[in-house]
Amino acid sequence: MIRRPPRSTLFPYTTLFRSLRDLSFITANYKVRGSKKGSLGIIGPVRMNYSALIPIVGFLAGTIEQAFSDMEIGGG
Repeated sequence: MIRRPPRSTLFPYTTLFRSLRDLSFITANYKVRGSKKGSLGIIGPVRMNYSALIPIVGFLAGTIEQAFSDMEIGGG
């Protein structure tokens, strides 16, 4: 099992877009060969359960990184 601290970032609702004012974003970047390759995240209500979701997003980013690493090691 992959364990690491979450590298997720919270982006609370933004006032730039009125339609997004009640939403929040939890995101995490993932790397391949040491450089940033992508991001994943959750869009949800401002009152979502951050303490439960931040570690999940961080875990998924770590899982993606590990999968790419395993593919490189295995030659796939």
